[in-house]
Amino acid sequence: MSWVRFLHHNMTESSSHSSNLSTESVPSVVSATLAQHSDSLQALSDQLSHTNHTLFEVGTMVKELSHRLTSPEQASSPAQSLPGPVLPAPSSLPSFRVATSPPPETFDGNREVCRGFLLQCQLAFQRSPESFYTDEIKISYIIGLLRGKALRWAEAKSRNPHFLKSPLDEFLADFKMTFDKPESAAEVARQIWSLRQGKLSIEDFAIEFRTLAATSTLDEASLKGAFTQALNEQLQDQLAFCQEPPDLESLIALCSRMEKRHKVRQRGNNFPLPSRLNCPQNVYPAAPAPPPSEPMQIGRAKLTQEERNKRMSSGVCLYCGMSGHFVANCPKQLNSRSHQ
Repeated sequence: MSWVRFLHHNMTESSSHSSNLSTESVPSVVSATLAQHSDSLQALSDQLSHTNHTLFEVGTMVKELSHRLTSPEQASSPAQSLPGPVLPAPSSLPSFRVATSPPPETFDGNREVCRGFLLQCQLAFQRSPESFYTDEIKISYIIGLLRGKALRWAEAKSRNPHFLKSPLDEFLADFKMTFDKPESAAEVARQIWSLRQGKLSIEDFAIEFRTLAATSTLDEASLKGAFTQALNEQLQDQLAFCQEPPDLESLIALCSRMEKRHKVRQRGNNFPLPSRLNCPQNVYPAAPAPPPSEPMQIGRAKLTQEERNKRMSSGVCLYCGMSGHFVANCPKQLNSRSHQ
């Protein structure tokens, strides 16, 4: 049995020696990173356990309610205690709601959409308060939606072990300082006054104008003036004959009606006209040849309509009044042209 004790002693020493070597060879940065991952996994595990427990309680409640609805005769009798966890009274049940909306879009560091991204995250927290019950879970959720340079920023900040465990307000302040686009009241007002409708419709232009107006400090009169100035000249000319609307929304509605009416009139005046070049020849017959030169009497006096009709009915020449020939071969007309 001495060789067994000897072998066990050697194996213990070898294992202890290897463990010390492996511990000493691991850099401190890797150890800190592993510790952070371990903490994150523990937090996720706690969150999953809490969620499973809540779902189990909800499932039990649903089963009990379903049993009461299917057995109305037993509903009046006192309910027997069911095996499992004791359910609290309905009035003291926690407010639990499953988030049915899609998750927020990912954020790659674009400063133009920073506020919209944080707003979507805030709405997700409000829809599922039981899932986001700590600031650490909320911060982890936001970081999970980061991409590109935003994710690189979070990776660099996570080297500080207190970053992922900091309060949510401090995290958001640091996040906004890096990616938000702060705008002063004067800057917003300058953007509003520099807007122009261009080729946009009133509906599309109003969306852009209302977005800036919501963050501005301009009064109603200034907003109406800025909106009127940004309109196309045609709408401005039409507004000159209208009574001034009381507020911005009334002004937008009036301009929208004017624009729709103008489009209707344009469609009504743009009916295609028939073209003789594209129509069949039998639809539009050729115009008759122009009549010969005005017949003249002797003495070059113009014929009256009555005399002209009389000569045509008699079949005599319209130029000289003689029979046997017509105007085209009238000898007196030919002789008169030759002398000219």
